[in-house]
This record gives sequence, C-alpha cells and structure tokens, in this order.
Amino acid sequence: CHPSVASQILALGFYPCSPDRPTLAVDVELLELVRNMALTQAPNDTAWSRALEQGLHEKGMKLESMDCLRKRFSQAHTWYTEMIHGKDHTLENLLDSHRTAPCANERPTFEDAATYDPTANTAAEPERPSEYLRKRCPLCFGGDPQHPSLIYSVRLFWILVIDACFTQSRSPGRMDPVHIHPHTVILPQSYVDTVRKEVEAVRPSKSQPQTASQSPETDKDDIIPGLKLPRHISDDCHNTFKAADEMRMKTSAAMVDTGLMALQCRHDRTLFLVNMTDPGERQYYAIALLKKFFEHVPKNGKVGVMYDIGCQLNRSFAQWGFLPEDRDRLIFAVSVFHAFGHQWACQLLYHPRKCPHFGLSNGEGCERFWSLLQSIIAHNRVCGPYRRLYTINNQIRYIDSQSLDGLGDWLGRMYTSALEKQSEAKLVLASCGVEITELRRLWAEQVDEQTRPIQRQSDKAGKKALEDILHLQAEINELKATLLAPTSTKKTTRKKNPGVSLEHPTAAPLAPGTTITDSQIQKKQAELLKLKAELGIADQQTYTQIAASRHQEYLTLSANARRLRQRFLTNLRNRKMENTRIYTGLRNPANEKKLLKNAAHNVQRRDPTLTQTVSKYNALVQRIQNLIRTGKAPRGAFKPMKLDATEQFNMDVDNGMWEEPAVQYGQEETHPQWLTDDNVRKGIYAMLLQDRCEEELVRLAHERSALQAWFQEEWRLLNKVIRLTTEKSILYQLNKRKIAMLRLCVRWRRDAVCIPHDDEQWGPSEHELTNQMAADQHAVYDIHVLDELEEVDDEGEESDAEIRITEAQIQNDISEALAGPPLPELHFMFASPIFSEPVTPQQPKRTRDLMSTASTPSLDGSPTKKVKWKRLV
Repeated sequence: CHPSVASQILALGFYPCSPDRPTLAVDVELLELVRNMALTQAPNDTAWSRALEQGLHEKGMKLESMDCLRKRFSQAHTWYTEMIHGKDHTLENLLDSHRTAPCANERPTFEDAATYDPTANTAAEPERPSEYLRKRCPLCFGGDPQHPSLIYSVRLFWILVIDACFTQSRSPGRMDPVHIHPHTVILPQSYVDTVRKEVEAVRPSKSQPQTASQSPETDKDDIIPGLKLPRHISDDCHNTFKAADEMRMKTSAAMVDTGLMALQCRHDRTLFLVNMTDPGERQYYAIALLKKFFEHVPKNGKVGVMYDIGCQLNRSFAQWGFLPEDRDRLIFAVSVFHAFGHQWACQLLYHPRKCPHFGLSNGEGCERFWSLLQSIIAHNRVCGPYRRLYTINNQIRYIDSQSLDGLGDWLGRMYTSALEKQSEAKLVLASCGVEITELRRLWAEQVDEQTRPIQRQSDKAGKKALEDILHLQAEINELKATLLAPTSTKKTTRKKNPGVSLEHPTAAPLAPGTTITDSQIQKKQAELLKLKAELGIADQQTYTQIAASRHQEYLTLSANARRLRQRFLTNLRNRKMENTRIYTGLRNPANEKKLLKNAAHNVQRRDPTLTQTVSKYNALVQRIQNLIRTGKAPRGAFKPMKLDATEQFNMDVDNGMWEEPAVQYGQEETHPQWLTDDNVRKGIYAMLLQDRCEEELVRLAHERSALQAWFQEEWRLLNKVIRLTTEKSILYQLNKRKIAMLRLCVRWRRDAVCIPHDDEQWGPSEHELTNQMAADQHAVYDIHVLDELEEVDDEGEESDAEIRITEAQIQNDISEALAGPPLPELHFMFASPIFSEPVTPQQPKRTRDLMSTASTPSLDGSPTKKVKWKRLV
C-alpha cells in the first residue's frame, strides 16, 4: 500500500491544493505566513494571488488562465487552516479523555449543522464550571472547587458583559457548503429559535395598550414590581436608547444576517456568540446567551450582568419571569461608558461604580472586541453564511491566544490601579471630615430620596390634595380628642373607617394600643401646614372656604404646577450631580477624557426635556395668575412667578425657581447634607470608590489563585498524557504544547508577582522554568544579523547549482516513492519569507536558494524562468 500523493507532498514541506490530483503545492511556511496575515488583517486570498500574478507578469511569466492561481491557492489555504484547527482539536480531545476531574463538557459528533452545538454541556449538575468555560477563561472559571474561598467567597461569582454589533452583517447571496469551526463559540440557530419561541409564548409580540395607571396623564408614578426604579424613570431610559426599542431597525432589512451579540467575561474573553437575523436588538438573544451560560455553571452562583440597557433587561425579567429557575441569581448593571445616557435615578441603582459587588469592572470589553473584528467587516459582508461564521471563530481563537498571554499582565495592572485609586479615596475620606458610617447613612438617604416616585399631572390633583388636607385635619382632631380624654381611654381600638369625603372628613383608625403624645400632634400639624402651603392656601382659612366649588380649578392648577416644579427641580439637581464629575475632571488622565466627553454629551442631550418642563410650568402659572386676578382663587392665595428658560441652568440664588410657597407661610424647608454640603458629596464619592477598590482587590486575589490552580491542573494533565503516549507525531505536538505552557508560566508568574499569594508552586520545576527563560532570551531576531548573513562570503560553501531544487526532481522523488508512473505536471510554489534561527558559534552561516516557477513556459519556447527566494538555514 503506497502513501497518497498528498501525504508525500506534505512530507516534503508542501501543502497540496487537492487531496487526489493536486496541480499546485504551496510551501507550508508560506501558508503559515498567509494564515497569520489573515488573522491580523482582512482575509483576502484574491488580493494576495493577484499581487503574486502581477509580480510574475512583470518578470515575463504568464499563467494558464485568469484566477487559476487564486482558486488553487485559496483551496490550499483553506484546508491547511482546517488541518491546523483539526490538529488542535485532536490534542484537546486527547487531553480531555485523561482528565481525572469530572468533564462537564464533551463535544458531540454531529450529523446536521443546524443542531451541532460544541458548547453543549452534558453534565446534569456540574460541581464546577464546565471544561468549555474553564478553557474560555482560566481567571473566571479555573478555580479549584475543593477550595470555596478561592472564588465562591465573593458574592458575585462571575461578572458578564453583553453587547450587540450590527456592523458584522451579511448580504444575501449563494449558500456555501457546511463548514463548522471545531472550536466554535456561536450558538446553533436551532437553540436560538427555541429560546425565541419560549420568550414569545410568555410575552406578546405586540405591545398591549396602556392601562389607566400607566398612562402619562395619571398622577400615579409607582415603583415597578420587583425593582426599585420608578416607572417614569424606566420609561425615560427606554425612550433614550435605541437598543431598548426591539422594533427599531438598526441595520438594513435586506441583510440576511444582521449582526452579532456577544457574552463575555470581565476579562474581555468571549464565552458565547449569537448570530442575529433580526434588524433590531431583540431581548431573546441576550436571554439565549444567559440561558446557555447557566447550563455550564453550578446552581449556587450569583451572576452579575453588565449591559448597555441592563435596567430594561432587568425590567423584562421582573415583568415576564424569564428564566424562572435562575432569575434570583442575576444582578444587573449598565456599562460605564453608557451609564451617563441613563437617568440619574437609574444611575444610582445600576451604575457599576455605585452598585456593590462589581468592583472596578467597566463592562466595555465587548466594545474592544468589536474593534478587533472590524477588519473582517467587508469580508463577512459578501461571503457565504458558513464561511462568515468560520472566519469569526477563527478571529476569536486568535484574539483568545493573544489575550491568554496577557492575563498575568492584566492582573498586575488592575491590582496596581486598584491600589492607587484606593489610596486616593482614603485621602479624600480623611480630608472631608465626615465619619464613614455617617456617609453610608447619607448615601442611603440620597438613594431613597432620588429614586422616589414623582407625582404626575392629573385632572383630579386638586381634589386629591384637598382630601389629603381634610383627612389630616380630621386625624389631628381625633388625636387631640383622644389626648384630652381620661387616661383609661387614651388607648383606643376604633372600628374601621369607611373613608374620607369633602363633606364629612374623618380620620383613619388608630392601631390597637396606640399611645398619643403631644409631639405626635405637633408633627401632624406641621405636615398639615406644609400641605396647605404647597397649594398656596393660608392656614387661617376654613374648610368651607377651601372646598368652595369656585376654587376647584385653582386647586387643580396649583397642585399640577407644584408637581411640575418639583419634577423640574429634581431633574435640575440630578443634572448638577451628573456634571460634578465633568467639572472636577479637567485634570483627569487622557484615557478618561473620552468618558467625560461622553458624559457631558449625554447630560446635554436631556436639556430640551428640562426646557419643555419649564414651558409647561409657565403655562400653568399664567392660568393661576388669571384666576387670582379675577377672584376665582382662595383669599390670600400664593401667586407663583414664571421661570426664565434661558437662565434655568445657571441655578442662580435669585432665580424664581427657588421660590417655595411654604416659605411664604413660615414653613421653610431644610435641605439634606448630601445636597448642600460639598464635603459630604466628595466623601460619598470617595466612599463608593473605596468600596469598589476593596471588592476589586479581593476579586483579583481570587482570580490570581484561580489562574495558578488552572495551570497546575493543566500541567499535571499534560505530563500525564506525555508519559502515556508512544506515537511520535502526537508526542511532538504535546512537547510543543509543553513549551508553550512553560512560556505562559514564566510570563504569568512574573507579571502577577505584585499580588499577594501563599502558594509559590505553579507546577513546573525551577530548572524547567530557568531553561525556558534562557531559551526565550536567546530566541531574539535581529535585522542586523540578517544583513550580516546576506553578506557572508560563499567561499567553502556549496554552489547554488549544487543545492538547487527543481520541480522535476521533486516529481521524480515522489514517483520513485510511489513506484508508479510519472506524475502529471505539478507546480510547487516557493515564496517563503526570510526566516532565521538563533545563530550560535557552532552553527555555520550559509544560505540556500529555493526556487519557484510559473505554471507555463514562456511564449518563445525557452525554458521556464526561475525566480529565487532566499531562506536562511
């Protein structure tokens, strides 16, 4: 049995364009160069082939036909890349088969491309993250489950980032053959369709009409069930972001594949991808990613999710009950760069620097990921569907390899940065003069106050305000009567009150055993004075005067004006707090200027809303002034002043917006310290930064231990497989993998040395690490050495004619090995760049010429011209 032609060609260092009757063989080193070029720039075999054809044409050579080189070279490049990935896949399967730990992810065989899912998890209840995730990110999932303090002591076990990109789209065209990457991270379309049907079964595809309580005309602004965010704030965030509108078309409807949605960990390593086919950013894509993730992790872990519209995704989970088994494990936040586009109240609850447990994670890893993929946008726009996904997986594997080398450096940089920020926060806390416990109390008070619902305008606002006044007055009367009654009757157990009306105001029933004091009555009286003052009513007026029918219009307008004014002041104060960082960030480093610029843009984008609120308020004020002038308002009613829309953002102390009706009647309002005291505001910001830094330092220490634990396990496994393997080809690849792991260990141990740790042992011995460091130091390529080698005298060396390799010689060697007839014309392409090995005194300095020929002789019948590329050996 003779070996195949393709095997013989490959043994000579070439790769054929076809396995049966190849007509072109390309040097493996050249293919490796082209493969690496396709990972660092747009893959384009056509441009490379045309450049080579042009170079040959300038030298007087011609090819048989147009594109004959491109087609054959592209086939050789494609299947060479597939061979490299298949080799890596075989090695990983070999290593996985020898794992002593339970393997939570076995890659199944596949018959149909639509159902093939290499990310499937076959373990029913994994005790630790699946092997798939452990390979995706050793920092997040590489910890030893036998040591709970390694990762699971942190409340948020894992921090994830979700984002969508609509530039990675594909135009309609021909279908290409099924070609699936063995290391794909893209979810199968069948899995995504299943999740879509589940979501549509729970949530109607079309929005339902608003109920009365949800209409903007009502005065009720409640808290969304399951959330802490007022409904109107959530609605404003929904209207602000295009991504929140699932029906909005963010790309052309003519595109077959509209984009990608990624799920990454906080270390910018892609865990899963979804190929989007809808022109809008549908939520079921994110739900599919999260559902797939939960299939690969234990059931006892909390998960933090950072998303541009995390508040809206959280609202959908709370409203529709998606993923009911895992809903309580999710904690949502918004990414740092997009947080300033949200309302201030939303930022208080979802900004990762204000939310506990997120540390210094910024949630912008996907943005960096999309930037790395921008070179393949044009290529993916016109290629086939399977080729597009294969190219994306190819790029992700390259990005992962580069990221894996830098994990230790990432840990070191983040740890140093966290220490610096923590020191700055401690200095501010020491200089603000406020205790940390008091700052925490004030921060909780600020969050509670600024996330409180604000009443909307209503046609019944005046009546409701009047009922509140009468109700409170009746309650005060009851308290006074109870206080003046005999001691035996001060503790009352009255029956249920039927209600409150304008004609017969009554108080709410007291709880059984309630004791009445003078301080309680005084507090109720202060509340009553404030309610009356807010309507602009003097305290001396009687119920009859207040409830007169001719005053109802004034009461309604006054209540609505009060609500508009309160909304305007609240938004204006929130704007001031958002601008605080912008005003005080003029000396920030350059890497933060873009973030501050984005924050300023988003703050200014909401200014028209404030201007519109001022216009509505002034219209109500004009109507109130007309009522007072015509005598249709209560006696002594407060006359509000219009606001100047041009001066609203200056917040001048003389501006009419500060005129409070309660001040006119002696009920001056006291403002909290978190609003008026600069030292308190600085202290709160420093307190939050210090908390996040402490969380980050703890998490980085866990991640460093997880990285070391993962490397120790992989190192033991690799050495075990090497001992049990006898086949030379596999041993060669395993030893190459061992050298690569030694290089990783040297770099990781050096870069992460600043993080405190107890275990110094990574797996390899000090002798192995020392030898590897010495080898890496000698493997330095210097262009000056190459120049010297080119100038070496050929005296004593073999001549070019003696070592020249021709196509005929290669064909004869293959024919002799096959013991068969001469092969048809087979052309070999030598286009290797100049490679060099480390030059030592024992290694002679010489060059050998390798030739390449065109595929046809010249027109005059002369022998085929030779073109030489030099390669140093």
